[in-house]
Amino acid sequence: QATHGRPTLSPPRVRRDFFKGEEGIRDRSPSRGLGDVYKRQGLIMTKQIYFCVLSTLALVLLGQVAFAPITLSGVWGVIWLILVWRYNKQVITPFPKLILVLFSLLSLGLIYINYQTLFGVEAGVAFLSTCLFAKSLEAKNTRDLLIVFNFALFVSASLLLHSQAFWMAVIVFLTFVMCLMGLYRIQTAAFSQSKLSSG
Repeated sequence: QATHGRPTLSPPRVRRDFFKGEEGIRDRSPSRGLGDVYKRQGLIMTKQIYFCVLSTLALVLLGQVAFAPITLSGVWGVIWLILVWRYNKQVITPFPKLILVLFSLLSLGLIYINYQTLFGVEAGVAFLSTCLFAKSLEAKNTRDLLIVFNFALFVSASLLLHSQAFWMAVIVFLTFVMCLMGLYRIQTAAFSQSKLSSG
């Protein structure tokens, strides 16, 4: 419509344009929550976090030595030593998928050969430990690291199914401490990276 030759904007069009502009403003405002920080994160595996992963795996391995077959403990020990070597060389990257698959198949095969099953207390705890080592080998981002440390809490608690002796309780407690320290390191690294990217 026009009044005295001058075009006017109808009220519905004004309201439609206003809300459209408001939606555009909202779309351009990224969330600053911790969950959004984790979603935007790529590789944040630092030496401090890697150290916590190594310590956690070492404690789980120590708790299994007296109960797991020597061949299975040997495989886990070799993988842990390789991780330590990579840590010293500052090679903080996930393992190739081929190595991950070979390790998983070899460990599961040894579990079945020694226990004739993948179920039960001893075979079950060995299976959980194998899954923990395998997940640690492929950890490459925040989500993977969160899974590693939270799953390690569960695996360490399962060690008490082997024994409720004092030395086992100490191992489980130290594993809990290292897992909590690792989760704290992840959170501080996430916020530090978020500040750098926003700054």
